[in-house]
Formats: sequence, C-alpha cells, structure tokens
Amino acid sequence: CPCPLVMFVHGGGWWNGDKSHTPKSDIDRFLSKGIAYAAINYRNLTEARRDGLFPPLLGPLNDTRRALQFLRLNEKELGLDGGRMAAYGSSAGGFNTLWLGLHPDQADPGSDDPVERMSTRLAAAGAADAQTSIDPAQMRAWVGPGLKYGGHAFGLPESEFDTFLARRK
Repeated sequence: CPCPLVMFVHGGGWWNGDKSHTPKSDIDRFLSKGIAYAAINYRNLTEARRDGLFPPLLGPLNDTRRALQFLRLNEKELGLDGGRMAAYGSSAGGFNTLWLGLHPDQADPGSDDPVERMSTRLAAAGAADAQTSIDPAQMRAWVGPGLKYGGHAFGLPESEFDTFLARRK
C-alpha cells in the first residue's frame, strides 16, 4: 500500500441506520481486491436539530464530508492513497455520497482545524436508491402534485410540504 479506499455511507432516511448494517459481502469484495474499506456514521436529523443546525440535513451532510476529510488527513497512518478515495451509499447515504461527489471541493485551506483543510474530492461516487434532489419544486415536477416527501430534511413535518415548497430558497 498505500491502498485505495472505499467509504460506505449508510441509509435510513437521515432518521436512523448505522454503519453496522454494512453488507459483509461488500467489505469482503473490496478487501479481497486490496481496497481499504471504511463505514461511517453521521448525525441523524433529530441529533442535528438538537445541535442547532438548520436545515437539519446539514448534520448528515457535514458529517459525511468530515469523515472523508478525516480519512484523508490520516491517510499515511492508515496506509491509504488520498488520491484514490471513493464513496458509495444507499438511500440517504447515497444522497450524501452524491452531494459530496458533485459538490465543489469543500476544503478550507485557511481553517485552524487540520481536518477542514483536507480536500473533499472523490475519485468516484456511487449510490443506490438515492433521493436525487432535495429541491421541492424539482421533486414535485418529477413525481407529481401528490408528493409530500422531503420536508423532514428541513425540519418540517411531511404534512407541511406546501410550506417546504414556499420556503424553497
């Protein structure tokens, strides 16, 4: 090594789930190819609200970002190749992975925190059964006027989708 890395981000609608649900067959497949494997946890929406984050979705997203940055900061000690890091997830974890993979690099070179100075660039990102938008107008256009899902990521009950839509910005 240094070995490439795959980071797994669990699903659970940002309400629940845990890295312990990582499929053992996935771990075995990557390790057998000489690819290091990390499974992460992140704050759920309730914990993010408790911590004062708004929208609460910032908890799971920022924790996913920071996990990658932590792994990159410690790449030498962990025997990892920081230029060959990928991530994948399912459902909410797939969304977090796509957000990270499609977002511009979020490194903050001027931060006092060495973790925050690390790049968030991925060599590859993968997702299964992921929500592909959190924009309520886009979601409704794709799914139809009966859609009432997504407000929970912004601290609203599902019954308040119209409020979610009105607060789109």
